[in-house]
Order: sequence, then C-alpha cells, then structure tokens
Amino acid sequence: MFRFSPSPVKPVRAYFMLIVASMALGYFLWKPIYIEASNEAILIYSENSTTKSAVLNPSDFAYDWLQQAFSELKSGKNCEHAAQLKNVLGIKDDKILIDAYLNYPDNCAFLGSSSLVQIVGTMLDVSKAKMPEIKVIFQLTVIREDGTFRLEHLDVNSIGQEKQLHNFVAGLSRTGPQGVIARNKRSLKLARISHAWSDFDTKRSHQEMKRAIESNPDCSYFYYFDGTSYLQEGDNLSALSNFNKCLQLDPYNSYALVNRANAKENLKDFAGSVYDTNEALKVNPNNFYAHLNQGCDHYTYSNYVEAINSYNAALKVDPTNRLALNMRAKCFEAINEKNNALADYCLVSNFYPDDYSAYLKRGILLADMQQFHDAVQALENASVLCPKDEEHKKDLMEIYHQLSNNYSSIKLEPMAFVYAEKEIKLDPNYEYGYVDRAFSYWKWNQIDKALADVEKAIALEPDHISVYNILARLKFANNDLKGALMACDETLRRAAGVDVKKVKVNTLELRAKIKKELGDVAGSID
Repeated sequence: MFRFSPSPVKPVRAYFMLIVASMALGYFLWKPIYIEASNEAILIYSENSTTKSAVLNPSDFAYDWLQQAFSELKSGKNCEHAAQLKNVLGIKDDKILIDAYLNYPDNCAFLGSSSLVQIVGTMLDVSKAKMPEIKVIFQLTVIREDGTFRLEHLDVNSIGQEKQLHNFVAGLSRTGPQGVIARNKRSLKLARISHAWSDFDTKRSHQEMKRAIESNPDCSYFYYFDGTSYLQEGDNLSALSNFNKCLQLDPYNSYALVNRANAKENLKDFAGSVYDTNEALKVNPNNFYAHLNQGCDHYTYSNYVEAINSYNAALKVDPTNRLALNMRAKCFEAINEKNNALADYCLVSNFYPDDYSAYLKRGILLADMQQFHDAVQALENASVLCPKDEEHKKDLMEIYHQLSNNYSSIKLEPMAFVYAEKEIKLDPNYEYGYVDRAFSYWKWNQIDKALADVEKAIALEPDHISVYNILARLKFANNDLKGALMACDETLRRAAGVDVKKVKVNTLELRAKIKKELGDVAGSID
C-alpha cells in the first residue's frame, strides 16, 4: 500500500484563512477610532483619466491634464504630471496622497497660439480622517503645436488664502495610500452610481443618491450634489430642500448658499435670494458666483453702478468670464458710458473669437456711436460666424443702408453703390437695397437700370409710398411724362390720410411740372 505525503494545499489555505480572520478582527476592534469623513462625496467627480494627445478644445486638454496629475498623486505615483503639480505647490516628498474636485472650465482666453484656461477646484488631503480642503483656481497656459496641445505654464491661485494654502500644503500627509482612513464605501459607491445615471436617467440618479444619503446622512456634499442636479432640472423646491439640509450640516458652504439663492430667485423669493448671496460673500469674499449673483440683483433693480462694482469683484476672481463682461457692458450702456461698454465687448471678442453675439453687440453699439465702418466690420464678423441668424442681418443691412446714403450725400457714388450691392447680396428681398442702388444708377445716367431697381423695390414692398415718388422722378428724367404722371397720382392716392407731408409736397410740385410740360396748364394747379 502506498502512502501519500500530506498535501501542501490545506496548510496554505489554513494560513490564508487565519490572516483574513485576523484582519477582520483587527478592523472591527479598531473601527471605533475611525472617523467617518462627512465630505467624502467630494471625490465623486474625481475619476481617473488619461490625457488626450489630440483634442480640439484647450479646455478639454487642461481639465484632463489636471485630472491625470491628481490621479497620479492619489495613487502615490511620481509621474510627469504629478511631478509638475508638486513642484508648483512646493511639495518635495515623493509619497503624497492628495485629490481634488475640479469644475469643468467655462472660459478659455485665446492669446495667439496659446490659450489661458482657468479651472476652479478644491484640493483635499485624502489620507486624513476629516479630509481638510482648500479652494483654489488652477491657471494653465496651453500651447497648440501641430494639432496637439501641451502644457506651457501652470499656476495655482489660492483666491486670497495664501496662508491657508501654505498651511494646507505643509500639513499634507506623507503616509501614502496605505494611510487612507476607512470610509463608508457603500455610500460612496451609491453616489458614483448616481452620477453615472445623471446624464440620461435623472429619476434613477436621484434614487441612488437617496440611498447614498440614507447610508451616510451626515455627508453634506450628498445633499449639495443632489440639490444642484434638481436645480439644473428646474425642480426648485426639491433643490431648496437639499440645500437647506446641506447648510444645516455645513453652514459655511458658500456654493450651496449661492445655489440656494438661485433656487429662491426662481421661486420668486427675491429677498431670500439676496440674503443668501450676501451670506455667501461673508463666508467666502472670493466666491465668483456670489459676486455674479449680486451684480444680477443690482441690475434687475436698475442699480447699475452697484452692479458694475459687483461685476468688477467677480472679474477679479475670473478676469475672462464671458457673462460677467457682457453684463458689465450692459450696465455701462445703461448709464451711457458707451466707450467702457465697447471695451468690454471687445474683451469678450478677444477672449472668445468664436462668440458671434459679442461682434453683434459691438456692431450695434458702434453704429449707435456713428462709427459705421467699424460697426460694419464687427457685424460682418458676426455674419460669418453665424450666417443663419437673422438678428445681425437686420442690423447689418440698416448700417449698409446708412453708409450708402452717407456716401451718396457727399457725392462718393462708387462707395454708395458698393454698400447698396452689399444690402442686396445680404438679403435679396430688402427693398431699400434696390432703392439705394437705383440712386447710384440715376446719378450715372443709367436710367433703365435705375427704373428696374425701383420697380423691383415696389414689387417687394407695394405700400412703400416714397418709392412711387422716386419712380415718378425717374420716369420724368427719362422723358416718360405720362408714366411719371401716373406714378405721381399713385403716390398721392397712397399718401391720402398718411402723415407724409414732405412726399406730398414734392409729388405735387412734380405733378404740376409734368402737366405744364404736357400743356395742361389748367390742370397744373391742384
């Protein structure tokens, strides 16, 4: 009989089970000293990502670059992105565990081949139980080369909290990933599921967030994120309820105060909205959105100077913000400071060269300031960027019409003709374009072409009384006296009961002249 040696599998399995049991026992024995991180949900949107080597938008590149840098720091790596970020922050230790919640950038300034991207974020030390955090703005200068982007420069702005940032960096934990305090992984998992559903099934998203809140009811950020989702969906009552709960747990969350102010404003509680905005500024004097809200409140009540001051404060935090610049320009227009308004619209065009509305506003303002050639340039840029929009077409045609008349009055007929042609090209159904071109043909003694344009204008707009007067004058110049007389009669018929005194007088004088030439002296006096 053969005897087999003992199998090595059973002892290995026994040792493994003993290790697992020891770890579990240790966890439950020491669990009371773990402090649950109430704001763990700030990590929801900090997902691992890799940089894109070829993207069309510098904002995408900057956002992905920062996400990659924090991903490397969080995993204890010391790769290229993490090394650059640590160098800017003044962190020398190779082993550091740090994460960040990053807003996607809503502005990007284009400076030649470079782009300046600003990203608002919150840095936190995830190796500490209470996860201390610091609000910052990351400013990245990105340069485009051969269709790809690369980071040229990185700054970290602590928004007036230099001392706090220094203390935060100095106190960062160097323990690495193994020093992470155990957290409620179930609630965090549910919150991540909620975020995953948020883009295409809001009902499921809110259900998962509700489960996350039930799992960890003391996490203020869960209420903040859920409230923000409800606010974006237009459910202001649900948003307000969530922001109230968030602020009960964390009264110093200035962003929750701003969002609650927005919900109250949507619910017509304007006094409550103003109060929350002011409270947000007390908590964080550098909260961009609070300054923006305050400016909009002042603008609503026509307090334009106070609104400008609020927008100035907002632009100190975010100098390239499109909305703040546009709103400040509107305030300058309201108090008749047109040059300042124009300067703001120019800034918007410089920072956002693809923003056709900035060119449109510039064009309208320049036309109002009688700077027609600059107005034309701005409006033509708007037309190129958004050819289907009718608003800028109307303004542009009116300016072309004004320029054609201006050049005609100073006898620069070639330029008058050019702008009349521009009117017709922009809108073949714009009757004034044909009238303006007819005047140029008339002065060049091309009466047949002038008559054709005037008849086209009448066909487009039969009720345009003064055009019949022009038709009569052209026919008279072309020695068509009977046709001219008929045009005069049609003008007077249409002008009956209408306050067009100048046209009537002009037509009566012409009619008398025509009848005199026809030999009807008796009928020349009406």
